[in-house]
Amino acid sequence: MKIHAFGDASEKGVCAAVYMVVSQESGTTQALLTAKSRVAKQGLTIPRLELIPGHMAVNLAVNVRDSLTNLAVDPMIHCWLDSTVALHWINNRGKHQQFVANRVEKIQNHTNVTWRHVPTTDNPADIGSRGGSVVDSDMWWKGPIWLASALEWPHDIVTQPSSES
Repeated sequence: MKIHAFGDASEKGVCAAVYMVVSQESGTTQALLTAKSRVAKQGLTIPRLELIPGHMAVNLAVNVRDSLTNLAVDPMIHCWLDSTVALHWINNRGKHQQFVANRVEKIQNHTNVTWRHVPTTDNPADIGSRGGSVVDSDMWWKGPIWLASALEWPHDIVTQPSSES
């Protein structure tokens, strides 16, 4: 069993969604386990806002992992964001101002977590951050179609410093 957490932010809101991928002899199942969204804090840039669902996502995923101690859960959590700036900060590149430094520290305090880039079109948390409908949305209820196969995951990126970061 593998845990994947997605985070996203927009001017409207922030969202984190956690999925479980279970492989058995009868096949592989992937499904939404839990999600959280809330109204976006005003006055922050989108890259700074993206740290909030990143923190929400890793907290939710760690809580799920810790609650499933009796099951054979892979201890590694895979967290996904579509913000290259937030990923750059989380990967601890560069000096940060207080707001960024505090959130990055909280995110990095969690162990056994990998952070990867996901294209916005494949990020289910994008639906929750923008207030989209989840009715009949396979992306929301099951996550990206490639989630169960690491060979099909989007190529990870190497972040570069920018004016935002």
